[in-house]
Amino acid sequence: MLPWLVIGALALASVTLKLPPVKDQVQPKIFMPRDHFFGIAITPAGEMFVAGQNGQILTSNDNGQRWTPLDAELRAALQDIAAWDNDHILAIGNDGAVVTGTRTNDQWALRESTIGEKTKLLGLTVQGQGEAWAVGDMGAIFHSTDYGVSWNRASPVKDIIFNSVDFLDERIGIVVGEFGTIARTSDGGASWQDLPDLTELTLLDVAFSADGRAVIVGQNGTVLISDDAGVNWRELPAVTTEHLFDVEWDAGLDEWIAVGNMGVISRTVNGDWTSWTTSRIDDRNLSWHTGLALRDGAIYVSGRDTGIIQDGSFLPFQKQSLQ
Repeated sequence: MLPWLVIGALALASVTLKLPPVKDQVQPKIFMPRDHFFGIAITPAGEMFVAGQNGQILTSNDNGQRWTPLDAELRAALQDIAAWDNDHILAIGNDGAVVTGTRTNDQWALRESTIGEKTKLLGLTVQGQGEAWAVGDMGAIFHSTDYGVSWNRASPVKDIIFNSVDFLDERIGIVVGEFGTIARTSDGGASWQDLPDLTELTLLDVAFSADGRAVIVGQNGTVLISDDAGVNWRELPAVTTEHLFDVEWDAGLDEWIAVGNMGVISRTVNGDWTSWTTSRIDDRNLSWHTGLALRDGAIYVSGRDTGIIQDGSFLPFQKQSLQ
């Protein structure tokens, strides 16, 4: 997920990068320094996807050692990507861009479509069999029930940006956005109720745990928590002065992890979700990270650079070559 406040600063970096010709025996690096991948997703089988500038979608089935580009025939920036299962993926982005992916006989086929509006889509979540929610600017909340092929707007047009959406189950969901906005549904998105503001700062991501807890992160290290499925919220002391762009819950460790600006990573301490510690993913890494995925004790991040955090070390994927 890429927040609206970062997008403008990256406008110049979104120009298509043309590589010089190389000799046949030389394998070019697939992650170039100016490439930014705003979203990251992992299927249940462990296949990894990143999506970002110029419609780029890359996939790896060996934990990021080798990568294969998937051609979406799209040049709009993709802001987020998600996977329902091992055979269906979905990416969303600028100008209402939607890319659906279906795997048949071990081959991925991508289809470019749109939500029907030139809305900048910023946040995405998928659930069940083919259900998806996407949010973005102008108060956009869109819903799909057919793996992203068709969409319906579930909110009126209004002058506000929604950055993230997540659902606990088929009924309960939360969207968050600028100026501390939180909206909740308890009827599967048929209606949304604005909740009282706890902050004027922009909220950038929301995530549920399986037991109904929820965490929101945002500007200036903002962290909000709810232990009743998002009905009531309280604000924790800021865990950092940097913006936090993405938060996820690790079910195996019962740990919350967030990443953000200047290479920061914040995480809960000893199972206490009200206590957080913040460090950098690497002492030399001052990059921003907008995407986060967790699997088998490893932490995967995407953004200005993309890689894996494991055993306290960060390995950038840009060290790998084309498959």
